[in-house]
Amino acid sequence: MTLTLTGGSFVYDGTPHPAKAVATRNGIDETDDAVLTIDYTDAGSMALAGPPVDAGSYYAIATYSDGDVNLTVAETLIVTPAPLLAVAASASVPYGAPLPILTATVYGVQNSDNITATASSPAMPGSSAGTYPVIPAWVDPGGKLANYSPTSVNGTLAITMVPLVAVADSLEVLSGQALPPLTATVYGLENADSITATASTTATASSLPGSYPISVAFVPNAQLANYTRISLAGTLTISPVTVSAARLATMFHDASADLELATQQNAAASHSLLKAQTKLHQLVAAPKVVGLPPAEEEFRVRVENVPPGRMASIQVIKDGRVVKTLTQPDSSGMFVFQAAPGEELVALMDGIPFERQRV
Repeated sequence: MTLTLTGGSFVYDGTPHPAKAVATRNGIDETDDAVLTIDYTDAGSMALAGPPVDAGSYYAIATYSDGDVNLTVAETLIVTPAPLLAVAASASVPYGAPLPILTATVYGVQNSDNITATASSPAMPGSSAGTYPVIPAWVDPGGKLANYSPTSVNGTLAITMVPLVAVADSLEVLSGQALPPLTATVYGLENADSITATASTTATASSLPGSYPISVAFVPNAQLANYTRISLAGTLTISPVTVSAARLATMFHDASADLELATQQNAAASHSLLKAQTKLHQLVAAPKVVGLPPAEEEFRVRVENVPPGRMASIQVIKDGRVVKTLTQPDSSGMFVFQAAPGEELVALMDGIPFERQRV
């Protein structure tokens, strides 16, 4: 009588893996379950209730007992862990937005074992723009994970930059006025970030009438790395000082009339001669320009009542550009010059305009 027991190696699949025993006599199979039994133990010789299911090393012991024949054979059984994979899903979210729900998917679960995975990231609400790992974590309430060879694959959480716009605020001033403070407004801030912007221009208080760009620049701040930055320039408009038709009628009339250009100096002598309190008709102790145009395009202008230490001058402006500047009168005290229709005459005191008119 010969007793043969076959063990083997199996991959865990959640089902029993029995050994196989065969009893033969003279080449004839005399296997009889009534007299042939197979028992199982774990590697520590602890008896099992049946063939092994979980991953591990086991022994199968076959016993054949038929009266005068008693045979026992042992064989090793191995159940190897099954592969198990958890893959974290990647995600993307704009800077400043709530973080998305992170997930992971499990592949390779056998026999409906209750094994799942969650996912998490070190990124938090308010984290800076950049990439962060999404890390899977096993959930195994039934204690079945030992039957597997688990592998985890991280995903990526991308926190993307968002647009940030700085807009220079446009302004308008009258020619000769001091420039007001330039400002800029920032749009698109997230997470209560404290990012500001400054504005600047090449124009000055003495710039000629016209339009000048107002540039804008972000104030350096580490939080700027979370944004794609856009700067929009504004416009500073310097408008010419206009004179009403009624005022022109008093300045240019017939050949016997005087041309009056006067202004009141401010108390601090700050050279700002275009303040609201300017009195154009004040002739006593204030600059005054008088003259007669003897020809159509020739002007003879005299500035009277010039305070000591001050210098009067006349400019001719065409299309917003100074085309002629007269700083010295002739021997009779007259500024003599040619001006074409449409050009503008400007009277200045120490380089500061105090009256103007169009030819």
